[in-house]
Amino acid sequence: MENNETIGAMLIRERERRQLSLDDVHDATKITVHNLAALEEDRFDHFPNRVYARAFLRDYSNFLGLDSGELLEKYEIDWQGITREVSSVPTGRRSPWNAVVVTFLALIALGGIAVGIYFYNAGLGVKMPSATGRHVEKPDVAQLPKPEPIAPVKPEAEKPKPAEKPKAEQPVASKPAPQTLTLEVTASRPVWADIKSDGQKVIYGILPTGVKTITAQKKIFIKVGQANAVSLKLNGQPEKSLGTSANMGKREFVLPQQPVETPVGGASEPASAPASAPKLGG
Repeated sequence: MENNETIGAMLIRERERRQLSLDDVHDATKITVHNLAALEEDRFDHFPNRVYARAFLRDYSNFLGLDSGELLEKYEIDWQGITREVSSVPTGRRSPWNAVVVTFLALIALGGIAVGIYFYNAGLGVKMPSATGRHVEKPDVAQLPKPEPIAPVKPEAEKPKPAEKPKAEQPVASKPAPQTLTLEVTASRPVWADIKSDGQKVIYGILPTGVKTITAQKKIFIKVGQANAVSLKLNGQPEKSLGTSANMGKREFVLPQQPVETPVGGASEPASAPASAPKLGG
């Protein structure tokens, strides 16, 4: 095949004849513009190996309608031996430093082996030659004097602590029982109520909105038409709700009985025995 025209010139001539730019070829073949320019400039050494160069040349020439086989044959003739594939096979040459490193590592290994043998023989009691040529015997461990056992020191017994005298219990002052009952009735809205103090009616009818205070010596009774319409405080302490609006609520408060005091110095006299029943008959 006689053709003095280079591969790159043939590619440029056909691309310009088709009025295509390198960007147009890139869009169609997906070959980068940089690689296309290398093909047209006959820079086949731009590619990492012959496989890339042949593949790009084949795709580009087929796209332009050229004979890719003819161009590949021309590439083999013109560029034989110039673009070589990267080979990972070692060349067989060795750096002189490799021999030095290997020798140095071998000497370290031999030294370590010698030290290990020395300490191993020393542990077995083997006689090792000294620097003067004499054998140095390892002292017999059995001939060494045994240390006298140290008697353990007994800790001193702790002296018993004197028993503490029980403290006399202090009497707890009991809270004095209230002398009267005081009931605060707070109505949130007008509600029918029946309130009694020591059996006497205080309110019987509509209880207006507000606070009503009732006092008694023994007992207070309260009943309302809607249980949740009122809130209660007995002697300043809040009481539980009487219920809900769906039911009538009532409650009775009774003053606690005062404790009976025992005379100082003696117990109260026992109650006298009941008189025996009279006998019937003569």
